Amino acid sequence: MISRFAGGILGLLAFAVAATMGLAVGNPPMAVLTRAIWALVIFCIVGLAVGAAAQAVINDYVAKQEEKLRSPAGERTSPGGAVEAAVERGGEAAVTD
Repeated sequence: MISRFAGGILGLLAFAVAATMGLAVGNPPMAVLTRAIWALVIFCIVGLAVGAAAQAVINDYVAKQEEKLRSPAGERTSPGGAVEAAVERGGEAAVTD
């Protein structure tokens, strides 16, 4: 999903910039359109690649977070973990606000 958005956005941005700059410097409309379409195609492909890489990073992060949540309770530390561990050992824990 991210790759399609990135590809579309970068492609349209490149098209707009190429068309605007070509018309601003006075190039013939056919040359401006040809260059703008090439820019659209190239940057759409670049955007798809960048978006796919971003999606892979996000999927990896989500998988690591899910793995962390599903790990046994002994491997996780909870906010009250120090207090619970001290009580289990028979000692007292200092509670600070």
